[in-house]
Amino acid sequence: MESPKNLTPTELEKELKKERFRDKELDNIQNDIFMENVMGNIEKKRKALKKVSPVYTQKYVAEKAGISLSTYKNYLSGYNIGFSLRMLKNIADTLGCKPSDFLD
Repeated sequence: MESPKNLTPTELEKELKKERFRDKELDNIQNDIFMENVMGNIEKKRKALKKVSPVYTQKYVAEKAGISLSTYKNYLSGYNIGFSLRMLKNIADTLGCKPSDFLD
């Protein structure tokens, strides 16, 4: 990119739009990684509990959290990203832990 002093206002606006787009893409990637980690930690906890009590299925956890099984699976697959803190708390309550237990 040229020095901002050498750009016309139109060129500068184009460069700023490109930069905002790159920043948004980076934010999306970081959010995807965060969600993948959180859901991975949720699943680890759920599977550990399921070994002790078979009630801890994905369907059970989803219903207790107030979401459908398909929504839960979409979170796991990365199709849906970003859920509410209320839902995270509901999942944590269902699994007998704190929401912070799922954060790395």
